[in-house]
Amino acid sequence: MNTIDLGDISISTDAALARTTGGVIVDAKDAVLRHPLGSTTFYRHGWHSWALAHWAVMDDEPTVVRDPARRALSDDPLLAEHPGHVGNYVGAISGPHGNALLLGALGFDTIVEATAGTLRGTSRGEPSRWFAAYGPEEVVFADYAKALEKELGSVRGDPGRVWCSWYSFYQDITEASTHEALSGVEGFGFDVFQLDDGWQVEIGTWEQGPDFPSGMAAMATAISEAGYRPGLWIAPFIVHERSENVLPEIFVQDADGHPKIAGYNWGGPYYAVDVTSDGGRRHVADTVQRAVDWGYTYLKLDFIFAAAIPGVRVGDLTGDAAYRHGIELIRQTVGDDVYLLGCGSPILPSIGIFNGIRVGPDVAPYWENDLNRHLHQDYSSPALRYAISTSLNRLWLKPLVAVDPDVAYFRTRFAILKDSHRQLMADLCQVCESLATSDPPWWLNAAETDQLKAWLAAQPIIERQDRYRFTIDGRPVDFEPATLDGPIRSEPGQGAELALPIPHIDR
Repeated sequence: MNTIDLGDISISTDAALARTTGGVIVDAKDAVLRHPLGSTTFYRHGWHSWALAHWAVMDDEPTVVRDPARRALSDDPLLAEHPGHVGNYVGAISGPHGNALLLGALGFDTIVEATAGTLRGTSRGEPSRWFAAYGPEEVVFADYAKALEKELGSVRGDPGRVWCSWYSFYQDITEASTHEALSGVEGFGFDVFQLDDGWQVEIGTWEQGPDFPSGMAAMATAISEAGYRPGLWIAPFIVHERSENVLPEIFVQDADGHPKIAGYNWGGPYYAVDVTSDGGRRHVADTVQRAVDWGYTYLKLDFIFAAAIPGVRVGDLTGDAAYRHGIELIRQTVGDDVYLLGCGSPILPSIGIFNGIRVGPDVAPYWENDLNRHLHQDYSSPALRYAISTSLNRLWLKPLVAVDPDVAYFRTRFAILKDSHRQLMADLCQVCESLATSDPPWWLNAAETDQLKAWLAAQPIIERQDRYRFTIDGRPVDFEPATLDGPIRSEPGQGAELALPIPHIDR
């Protein structure tokens, strides 16, 4: 048994310990820290972009997605039946006076479990080392980020100010509507003009569909000539059952040797590409190279957790390791000058490859989703509140990647958000230093147009007061009422509202 003092407390473990900057390195595949903090709150970190990250009360039941069919899309499917407080990669237990005991992996395919007396890290793949620290919460997370940067590197990049088509047109984008939006945003101050889902023939058939008769290269040229960086949405690790590229040999297999279904969307199932197979790697490389050849230098890569789902692969790799293999291929294919934004990304193995990562679920033009909350207990589904809460609990990633909380709404048209909701999201985007919207200019009234332009032009001074309180140019902002910490509750007076459907995404 080894014991080491971490400031105000001591921890003990059977593993080898070594002092490092800000904490200790636990050199073991599995690490068990015995601590004196008791049953307080546990920082539970979800697997990928949309998965819930929050501080859970350890004496309460863990938050688990109730519908088994939704779990693989919502979070780590291997933890679906886990009875305790557990998350992926990093966990922490709160101590007195704003302190926290943190245990974070320095490798992939790892989980962290918490009890009243232990913090346990387990590696499901290659042996991992662990970083442990105790001290002020913000400090220990910052020191963990430094340890990760030393281990994995960082290619964090400023995305610029982004206009994205998704939350206005959804899949109903056309060449004509894109040109209308392109001319409409002139003078607003955007840097990137990004086309989202709907331009392609099919998920997995990454060629322009019939609504873009001039072709995607012509559209990239038009965007560039208008003064913006061309951006494109692709989901390179999945293929829908309707695609012409349903080639069983390129997919992750189930135990019976059949292509593994990664999820259901767009009216049917989609399969996970095996990025360790020759055919799968050719499919992925051809997909991203085609987009770059067309002229798109900002790629939003979505549903990419699929490369890491449990299953049988040609290469003998665990899920996160296979995923890392696939995104390294993408980076090698497109080069260092293309901005890569991961969405639905397993968090830790994305560091050092992606310039930015979505750090919460999709926003929506409503505050909460009553159906998913009460029936499924699924906080990875689209809702503005869920995006705000999980994104806030991943701000510690800022030194490693550009943290993308999704888009802000300035429009009141086709939205059922209160002014306070829209302000919170706009404030969060400024805190994250990630400014994006999908509002078509012709949906904005004069006041909303002025607000959006001012927001895009602002360079505010932001100071953090504590976990959820900030000042923006001296104006106090308190995000705590929007969070999903502790017993997940409705915000008083901000009832869970759902009146607008999501056209096809059911995350």
